[in-house]
Amino acid sequence: MEPVVQADYTKSRVDPEAAKKGLTPAAYKVTRDLLRQKAKSNAIILHSLPRMDELPADVDSTRHARYWIEAFNGVVLRMALIALVLGKAE
Repeated sequence: MEPVVQADYTKSRVDPEAAKKGLTPAAYKVTRDLLRQKAKSNAIILHSLPRMDELPADVDSTRHARYWIEAFNGVVLRMALIALVLGKAE
């Protein structure tokens, strides 16, 4: 999944009116209740991270969450590619 609303990391969300503009619509959020009601037992969730409000933190503890594994594998892959480019591995 990807955020529907692109995050603006250059601005803080201090102003309450401005904070409402960047929120994900409820129909596009993947919540624990939605997963309990509609997801297949073998469904997985991948996310490019960092996340905003489209994926609440309580989803992390479900069997569907695979984005932390996805992020770790991306780090390992980038390390291997850099090693190959720099000639430290064959």
